[in-house]
Amino acid sequence: MSEKPTFAVIADRAGVQLTLYVEGDVDAHTAPQLLDAFERSVAQPADRVWVDLAAVTFIDSSGLVALQQMHQATTDAGATFKIADLSHTVDRILRLTGLDAVIPTYRQTASA
Repeated sequence: MSEKPTFAVIADRAGVQLTLYVEGDVDAHTAPQLLDAFERSVAQPADRVWVDLAAVTFIDSSGLVALQQMHQATTDAGATFKIADLSHTVDRILRLTGLDAVIPTYRQTASA
């Protein structure tokens, strides 16, 4: 059995844009950490919030709900929310659930 990836969220600000880089599994255990990192980061408002999921290895329904909540909070504040990049696994799940039709995505990787 392989070792579970480390979960991490790194916030990066460039002017009015906030990018959250997420790594590892986003599940019932880590989704609250993602939401907490988001809430701390948007304490200083941003016009654009991008979430980079290229290094996410797994996402479950808790992670999808967290993304929906982040999207809703951002758009309610008058800002734009986008998934900046996503792993093949996350891309597949977003397409299967239809969440890719709700949350704008920008696919940087050639495989997506």
